Amino acid sequence: MPRVVDSDARRQEILEAALVILAESGLHGLSFRSVAQRLGGSSTLVTHYYRSRRDMLVDLTSYTIAKGRAQLSAAEHEVEEPLARLRALLQWIVPDDPQSLLEERARLNLSQARDGDPDITHFFEEWEREVRQLLRSHLAPLVPASEIDAATDFLRALTNGLSLSMVEHPDTWTPQRQGDVIARAVTAVRGAAS
Repeated sequence: MPRVVDSDARRQEILEAALVILAESGLHGLSFRSVAQRLGGSSTLVTHYYRSRRDMLVDLTSYTIAKGRAQLSAAEHEVEEPLARLRALLQWIVPDDPQSLLEERARLNLSQARDGDPDITHFFEEWEREVRQLLRSHLAPLVPASEIDAATDFLRALTNGLSLSMVEHPDTWTPQRQGDVIARAVTAVRGAAS
């Protein structure tokens, strides 16, 4: 009797393995074979779901964004006050645990292979579009419409810097230190809204 496999769960396992490989080895280390080895199977384990590495990267983009939305939704559950929602968003953007740090390393490693590759460019454009849209929607009740673009740029630059600092210096950029910077940013947004 054939074994029943949950296709969605298997795809998720493949994509999670791909994230780990990207974090550890970058794009040059990502192959069907490396993903299959991480999962303890043969390359057909991956080729059954993906025809090419490009297809896997496109699916990884959608998966990462959907996973991020679910995490943010959980973090914001029952948080209604606009400044508290903004703080939750900023804390979600910046890696503060081993899994989110791994995902940030994967993104940084992937960015190094970005030169002219439309699939990698697509990944970053979609992620950036998602993050900026979330920042804009969280800022809308807090700052005048004329200030939303500048506030979005400020917070995006801040979160990019914090994320990079966390990857480069995880021992010194503790969650407490990150939280202090985020609190200062929220205070700055509150001051600009007054």
